[in-house]
Amino acid sequence: MSLRKICSLALTSLLLMSATFAQPHAPDTLWTRDYSDSARHFCPNAAMATADGGFALAGTWGDYSWANNDCGVLKMDASGSVQWRHRFGLPEVQDYAWDGLQTRDGGFFLAGYSAAADSAVSGLVAVKYDSEGDSLWSLPVRPEGAVPMMQAVTEDYEGNLVMGGVMDGNTAIVWVTSSGSLLRYRSYAPFPANFRVHGICQTAGHGIVLVGDMMTMDSSIVTIHGGAMCVDSAGNLLWTRWFPEQPADSNMAFWSVIPLTDGSVAVSATRYGSPSARYSLLLFDAQGDLLWMRAPDLPFIPFFNTSVCLVADFPEQGFVLAAPAYDPNVGNYCNIMFKLNSQGDLMWWYSYPRGLPENVRSRSLAVAPGGGYVWALYDNTFFTVVRLGPDTSESAVQQPLTPRGFSLTQNYPNPFNPTTEITFELPRAANTTLKVYDVMGREVTELLNGHLSVGEHRLTFDASDLPSGVYFYRLQAGTETQTRKMLLLK
Repeated sequence: MSLRKICSLALTSLLLMSATFAQPHAPDTLWTRDYSDSARHFCPNAAMATADGGFALAGTWGDYSWANNDCGVLKMDASGSVQWRHRFGLPEVQDYAWDGLQTRDGGFFLAGYSAAADSAVSGLVAVKYDSEGDSLWSLPVRPEGAVPMMQAVTEDYEGNLVMGGVMDGNTAIVWVTSSGSLLRYRSYAPFPANFRVHGICQTAGHGIVLVGDMMTMDSSIVTIHGGAMCVDSAGNLLWTRWFPEQPADSNMAFWSVIPLTDGSVAVSATRYGSPSARYSLLLFDAQGDLLWMRAPDLPFIPFFNTSVCLVADFPEQGFVLAAPAYDPNVGNYCNIMFKLNSQGDLMWWYSYPRGLPENVRSRSLAVAPGGGYVWALYDNTFFTVVRLGPDTSESAVQQPLTPRGFSLTQNYPNPFNPTTEITFELPRAANTTLKVYDVMGREVTELLNGHLSVGEHRLTFDASDLPSGVYFYRLQAGTETQTRKMLLLK
């Protein structure tokens, strides 16, 4: 063997070892924006990346004095500058938006509830905006006199808006069409009246999963159980799960849920009870069976009864969680973000910043266009958005080490409008699929499904019917899988 070939093999081995053992680190802070003056008293309950490369926050405007509370949207460009803001309020009631999303047509949808001056919930608030923040329709809903209180929203495969919450004391799901018509609603008795809904998602199997918790008190002892339920597209109950199942186990609250491409779901949670208090991630399969639970060893103490944000740039790249915490090493409060890989192992953590007032909470988190994260922190007098760049683990997973000959190249052109070419190579003949997903993990289209021969293959993806935004294309051939990201800009 020649010296040149020996050196080449040694260099290849070194590169493979470096790629395998390189440790990812927390992302860099690209910028922070303080909106405490310009957007005072805006509570951002949902963050989202927008199709134009910017961001939007959905939440509640007001001073919480029962005098002037409205739901609304705050739209920012890629640098964090405010482009527009919009408030929506019904007369003589206080309106609260607990969740929001950007719809397929580029607009925005908010879900929440209205309350009268005596704090009694009086109806559902559902508001649809166009991409410029102009209100298209609003839907104060009281089906057959019932009083719904919606706390989470998702969009199903048909483009309907699906809200989860409580209606007359029962856990409920409400479906609304994209044009603002009430489609159907269902209430579910398996969950008790004190069940609180925190998250909802559309699964890859066309079901709807809803998560939350139940809090009870007996002899001054507080017990919390996380709960999850799944219904089919018509609202028929498929399964329910409680966790922990035994009252003697540690308390646990479920907060956010996101879908995975195989029909399973990931759920963020808080496990309470000293010394076992931990922020956790659970993975349930399509039948609701627990696959695994991870509770990373972080140098922070979880807050009681505060939400844990959960996002995934793509599940194969791991999961990012964010929540408020207490740092016992310095005796002060902070907000933390941490990443787990696809198996639930801790990759990095990040805190911002120590020394915040106790009530400043991590309110919402979103994956940013091009990688990285947008993180909103808030209390009544403090409102800041932090823009974090991509972490090193993203590139490591986007281009995994795969057998020689199996490759999925970056689409070209990228960004594109409306067509782009995708090329891949197979080392052997195999049953092959190539699918496209949106940022919520929902399958958009299947480009290929069949038996292919060995060698290079290429095809054109036409996104004429899709809105601008980030998409993922996933190649699976036999047991090998690879995923890449692409950006549609119209």
